[in-house]
Amino acid sequence: MNSTVKPENDIAGTATQRPLLSRDFVLLVAGQGISLFGNVMLRFAMSMWVLDETASSTTFATVLAISIIPTILISPFGGIMADRVSKRAMMVALDIISGIVTLLATVFFALSGFSILAIAIMQIVLAVLDAMETPVVQSALPQIIGRESSTDLRRGTSIINQVQQLSQLLPSFLGGVMYGLVGIRPITLITAACFMSAAMVESFIRLAKPLSNQDDAGTCLLGVIIGDMHSATAFLLREEPTVARLAG
Repeated sequence: MNSTVKPENDIAGTATQRPLLSRDFVLLVAGQGISLFGNVMLRFAMSMWVLDETASSTTFATVLAISIIPTILISPFGGIMADRVSKRAMMVALDIISGIVTLLATVFFALSGFSILAIAIMQIVLAVLDAMETPVVQSALPQIIGRESSTDLRRGTSIINQVQQLSQLLPSFLGGVMYGLVGIRPITLITAACFMSAAMVESFIRLAKPLSNQDDAGTCLLGVIIGDMHSATAFLLREEPTVARLAG
C-alpha cells in the first residue's frame, strides 16, 4: 500500500514555500491594519473634538503625553505574556477589550457629552492595550514565517512595520474629514467595529500553543511575570552590562 508522506509542518503552516503569502501571515497583517486604522482615526478625531471644545491643543497633547507613560511601563509585560499564553488568544482578547472600551466611551459621551477625563482614561487604556499587543505580534512572526529563512523573517517584520507606519497617514486624514461631516460619535462606533473585525480576522490565525514550563507549575501569572522580569534584569546587569548601558 502506497502512503504519501507530507513534509513536517507546524500549526502556523511555516513550511509553505512563500511564507509571506501564507494565509496566516496575510491574516496577521490584515488584523493589524484594521485595528490600527480604527485606533489612529479615533485618536485624530478626538484631538479635533478636544480642540473644538476647549480651544486648546495643549490639553489633548497633555493627555497623549500622559498615555505614553503607562505604555512604556506595560510594554515588557506584553512580551512576557506572549511567551506564556496563546498569542492568538491574546491578540483577539486585546482587540475585543479595545472594542468594548470604545463602545463604553461612546455610550458615556452620548449620555454625558464632552468629558476630558473620560477621553484621557479611554486614550490611556487603548494605548496600554496597543502596547501589549505589539510584542505579541512580533513574537508570532517566527511561528508564522518560520525560523529557517532569516530573509523572510526580516521582510515579514518590515511589512508589519510598514503597515504600522501607513496606518498613521490615511486614517488621520479620514478621521479629520469624517469628524467634520458626522461628528465624533459615529467615528467611535466605526473604531469599535474595526477592533471587533480585527479580532474576528485574528481568530482564524493558526499558531502553535506555547510550550509549558515545568518551573512555572503552581505559580500564579503575576509570580511568573515578576520572575521573568527579575531574570531579565539580572542577565542585563550581571552577564551583559554593556547591553544595559546601551539601553540606558
